[in-house]
Amino acid sequence: MHTGKTSSLRVIIFVMFFAVALSITTSVAGYNAYMDEVAAHQMADIQLSKQCDKVILESSRLLDPAYSTVAMLGTTNTQLTDEPPAALSPQMQEVQLLLNILKRYPQLTSIYAGYDSGEFFEVISFIDGEAELRQGLTAPDNALFGLHNIRTEHLNDATLHTPVHVESWVWLAEDHSVIGNTAERVTEYDPRVRPWYTRALTSHEIIQTGYYVFAPGRELGFTVARRFGGEHPGVFAVDMTVHSISQFLQQQETNTKGLVFLFTEDGTLTGYPDPHKVVHRHPPRAGVATHEVSPVMLDSFDDPVAAKAYSLFRQQGEYLHNTFTVQGEEWIARVTPLPDQTGLAERKEYVAVAVPLHNYTRILDQIRLESLFFATTVMLCIIPLLLYLSRRISNPLTLLADEMDEIRHFRLGSKTVIRSRIKEVAELTTAFDTMRHTLGAFTRYLPKALVRQFVLSGIEPVLGGERRELSLLFSDVADFTRLSEHAKAETLMLKMSRYFQVLGTPVLESGGTIDKYIGDGMMAFWNAPLPQEDHALRACEAALRCQTALKEQNAQWQAEGRNTMVTRFGLHAGECIVGNVGTSDRMNYTAIGAAVNIASRLEGLNKLYGTGILVSGSIEEKARSAFVFRSVDIASPRGTTDPVQIFELLGTRIPLADGTTCPPIQTDDALAEWETAMAEYRSMQFHAAFQRFSMLQSVNTDDRLAALYLERCRDALSNPPEPDWSPVVHHS
Repeated sequence: MHTGKTSSLRVIIFVMFFAVALSITTSVAGYNAYMDEVAAHQMADIQLSKQCDKVILESSRLLDPAYSTVAMLGTTNTQLTDEPPAALSPQMQEVQLLLNILKRYPQLTSIYAGYDSGEFFEVISFIDGEAELRQGLTAPDNALFGLHNIRTEHLNDATLHTPVHVESWVWLAEDHSVIGNTAERVTEYDPRVRPWYTRALTSHEIIQTGYYVFAPGRELGFTVARRFGGEHPGVFAVDMTVHSISQFLQQQETNTKGLVFLFTEDGTLTGYPDPHKVVHRHPPRAGVATHEVSPVMLDSFDDPVAAKAYSLFRQQGEYLHNTFTVQGEEWIARVTPLPDQTGLAERKEYVAVAVPLHNYTRILDQIRLESLFFATTVMLCIIPLLLYLSRRISNPLTLLADEMDEIRHFRLGSKTVIRSRIKEVAELTTAFDTMRHTLGAFTRYLPKALVRQFVLSGIEPVLGGERRELSLLFSDVADFTRLSEHAKAETLMLKMSRYFQVLGTPVLESGGTIDKYIGDGMMAFWNAPLPQEDHALRACEAALRCQTALKEQNAQWQAEGRNTMVTRFGLHAGECIVGNVGTSDRMNYTAIGAAVNIASRLEGLNKLYGTGILVSGSIEEKARSAFVFRSVDIASPRGTTDPVQIFELLGTRIPLADGTTCPPIQTDDALAEWETAMAEYRSMQFHAAFQRFSMLQSVNTDDRLAALYLERCRDALSNPPEPDWSPVVHHS
């Protein structure tokens, strides 16, 4: 017999159709998604390349004014190169030229010249909004330019002439008018020892320094410089700070919707959209008014995107395409070297452009979602068609399966008509109808309940048995001989059929097996053929439900003027041999053993004790939590050797399986008094037991068991038993 998990034919057909449709749809959708992904990366590569080239071009344009200014000043023969700084004034044409250049190119921080005499002249701009530079130079808030002069003076001394450098500042407004100046003071600044000066002197071309901290303002930047000759030879130079470069990159970041930054090959950050993050500003040292400045290194930078892009650069060098994930978002990056306009740069510089990949895939993602929505809509539209087709194909077979299940449970009265245009299904329908009618004829002679249990349990009926603990029930009609003496055989048979129908229904509904009907009696048991851990509870429930159902049936018979049938029950739980006995072509499923005999004897003892349902101690022990019992006796029934504790089943503590309750007619206090009286009797306290049984009978005058024990107590009081007296009663 197949016991694995199965599915209905309709579901299988639907799933097969759906799987085919889904596989086609998902294959097309998956291929489109893959091609969209490829197209997205190709588009990202193209756009990233364009953006990177644009940044390089714009960077060159940003630097071009510095180179062109130095080239122009280094090749023209102006008075600026012929006059010492002390002779220059804001009104000079050459100075006005420098001011106009700074106005036109706000990215240039300052233009200056250093002379071989150690003198120095500088025009510095605050147009780019570098607050730190203005603050570091203590310039007025409305100053737009500053003129910085350093001239050389010789101090006369008694023994030697000592040259010193004297520094002064002149502050200019936007219209180049003077709005302030500083007093002259001695300075240690000497342009001749600065990197831009020493490198320019050794080259015939324009040079660009690496990034370093400028003396004025303590800003980080680089210098473009070229030497000049003449009467006062020296070096022309232009400064650009990382602040101005970062402002430029801030605009590029907006255009690319990503991140653009510059760095040198050693990892020094030289340009970043946020100017304040390009340098570290340390608290000023004692006696120094300005902050100390140091460059930021990318390997310890707090921007995870920039740090990841640089980490890939360290692993691979410059790259044209790299993807990485930061905080769950996918980025694509490109690192390209910036062109060296002089060929003399100290360190190679790179531009990095990183953009979220979804910037390029947004449209494709939208198309993908629309395609997915379209595919889902198509699948949803196909589902009703698939359901219709699967139902048309599977309906006849489903009905046949239902009919077979009805036959398996011996429900043979089906009137379902099955029609199908499929030849095989039509032939199968005819075979089912023939089998139903054949089984219907034979089940009139077979115990359907037992066969149904065998079919459901999957146990093949073979000769032989097994030891198993069973709960057994025997029933019998009181005074049946008297009731049947004058009854017609036909009437009696019909009445007994009705009686057994009323009696057998609760037994079968509780999972019991009806072994046999013996005249007016019935034998049933639980825990076979199917195992039932609560078999004792089921047996007690069945006995009480039988008792209740028979009361209702007796009331109906009494109303019809017919004789009633009072039924007694005996229950016992014990080990039996249960199985099939007989021959190979005619078997009987039954139980045999001493436990069967005890259950039968208990049913017969009801007449002696005046009770309705007697159970053994084994039943009471297993069922006391759910049912109410009272002690009856300790007896040795006929055919037994060991004493059996006997109890009367009075009712339930909890509702039965059908939801009904069967409360005992005696209260808990009365039951407690009964058990006390029984204990006194068994301990030979006959006088106390007599008084207590008398009180109990006065409350319930119909209690024949109390009357029995009153008689026993009188007899014991009249004829006191021996000291070794035992309360065990031997029934013969």
